[in-house]
Amino acid sequence: MDSDRRDNRGRYLVKVSPFPYTTVERDYQQLRLRYPKLHVATDFQKLKCIWPDSVASGNMLEYPLDNSVSYWAGDKKNPHMLRRFTKDPLPKSQTSASTKFNAKVMLIQGLPKDWLNLLEETHMSRLIKFLCVKNSKYGLMCMGGMWQKELDGGKEGAPDEKALIKTAIRCVKDTVDLDLSKVKKWHRFLEITYNRPGETYKGTFYPEQTETTVIFVPELDDTMPDATAYTARVDELKADLDGQALAAWEATMQKRADKKREVEEKREKAAAAAAEAAKLKAAAEAAAKEAAIAAAAAAGKDRPASPPGEPEDEIKPEPEKPEESPEKEDPDPPKPEPVVIEGLPEAPALIPRPRWDESGDSKAQFKCLILSLDGLLDYNLDDDLEKNFEVSLFAELFQEMLLSKYAQVIRQSLQETAVEEEKLKKERDAERDEREKKRQEEREKEKKEDSASGKRGGEDVEEGAAKRAKTEVSGFVKAEGETLNANGVTAESKDDGEAGGAVSTGLAAALKVLHEPCGDEEFVMVETKKEVDQTEVFHLEKVLHPQLHPAWLYFDKGYADYLRADDVEVMLHNLGVFLSAKQVEQLVSWSSSGRRISYRKWSVSHKPVFDGTKSYDMPKEEEADKMDDKDGAGAAVKKEGDAAMQEAKRTE
Repeated sequence: MDSDRRDNRGRYLVKVSPFPYTTVERDYQQLRLRYPKLHVATDFQKLKCIWPDSVASGNMLEYPLDNSVSYWAGDKKNPHMLRRFTKDPLPKSQTSASTKFNAKVMLIQGLPKDWLNLLEETHMSRLIKFLCVKNSKYGLMCMGGMWQKELDGGKEGAPDEKALIKTAIRCVKDTVDLDLSKVKKWHRFLEITYNRPGETYKGTFYPEQTETTVIFVPELDDTMPDATAYTARVDELKADLDGQALAAWEATMQKRADKKREVEEKREKAAAAAAEAAKLKAAAEAAAKEAAIAAAAAAGKDRPASPPGEPEDEIKPEPEKPEESPEKEDPDPPKPEPVVIEGLPEAPALIPRPRWDESGDSKAQFKCLILSLDGLLDYNLDDDLEKNFEVSLFAELFQEMLLSKYAQVIRQSLQETAVEEEKLKKERDAERDEREKKRQEEREKEKKEDSASGKRGGEDVEEGAAKRAKTEVSGFVKAEGETLNANGVTAESKDDGEAGGAVSTGLAAALKVLHEPCGDEEFVMVETKKEVDQTEVFHLEKVLHPQLHPAWLYFDKGYADYLRADDVEVMLHNLGVFLSAKQVEQLVSWSSSGRRISYRKWSVSHKPVFDGTKSYDMPKEEEADKMDDKDGAGAAVKKEGDAAMQEAKRTE
């Protein structure tokens, strides 16, 4: 968990919204009141929440969150690894029809295998995750697109659910390269209706439109690949990545070759230009010399005069330019090795390949993200794009669905507890009445027997002596046909008449009790001086209730281990089952103490688990001490018995 979540552990962070979970149709004002952080789209007209209708939504409340679906959206070090490059344009989203329909999906990933135990450290909203797409123009968005009659079928202006599902399958395949055609169960989750005013778009006028966006939640267990299909998918990905790496290497080599060729061509052109310039210069010098000779001859001189300070007929050589040293070129990159994909899961998983337009159209360049429900709910008013609005609204409704589901589980548990507590109360009341009745009868009987109080006192003494005698001999085991005297010694049974008085009569009564038959079993004296050298070892294992535990913890985000009765009452009213305030208060009162419900006594239990036997050797000194303790205990019992007999004789 994050540090702030650890700091909040043990704090009461329960906040139950006062709005019903199952409201079907909601308008603009209701959304603003329910979700203050949500930027509601300006064209939004109406929201229809379909999941409360079990028929229309396919009983969305029973959606298996602990399914086997998992995704792999790439390695964090190389997030662009799974790009699927294409040059095909996206289908047009504009239409001149008066009604327009969009079909979109949200793909859920299954909970971890040990999710029930993870709830002790991580909230459920952080374990539920979705596969989403994002691009630089629209940000976070649902996958899907516009319904087209030519491609998806359906009636004009009123496509049925099958046509919309075909639209979703086609658009998801184009966006992330996942085939949803094998999905057998599609949950229709919500519908958003927009009112588009008339506008001119790229020179074309579009009249006022009513646009409806339907968001589905499919169950993807049937689309999960087996080991063979998963291996083929990975091999296809590796081949694509190898092809991309090889194409990039070939493009680099081609650029380097083109650059070398351009350099050579430039050098050849420079050399040719230098040679041509040298020829022209030599021709010019020769022409100038001839002209000078001709001018000198015309002036009557044999040769033209040389400039002062320079020898005649000496041509000054032109200084040579230093040759340019060739630039040092980097060595050619080696041919790429086969791509090794890091972080690839061993178990089969769905691998999305997001579309990436090579032409640079940001609308058609996507990347995949796996976000938790808690992450989707972490929006604010700055997320003002319409596609962000749809994702955030879906997250809010999905959370309300979970709140409704778990509140129903809690309500059922409270009802069962109320029935049990009411039954126990009736039993306690009946027992109290019975005890009171017996006490009344005993009091009346005592009043009648007040005259015989002396006789009753003698009987009490006899009864007490019999009990003490029975206690004295209780440490011995009787064999058939034998009797025990007061000292525990075997003796023949005889009638002492009145010699023993009350003490002998009480002892005889105790011995009579010991002589009563106990079926056909035979009792013998048992020696138990040998100590046991093995013991069974157990440990207590925590057992979490699979329905109640996640239900209570979904509301108790701070792990305070209790919910206030006021919050539970609001939760029950939000279910829309039309209970009165008195009914809800009575229902909660059976499970609350001090207006608090400590839910762990229902959601968590413990069971003993046998770990085996443990053997040990008892030291002789410890064994002798235990034997001495036993002998001392026996002597103490005998001493107490003798004292009781003497006390009875004194009483007599």
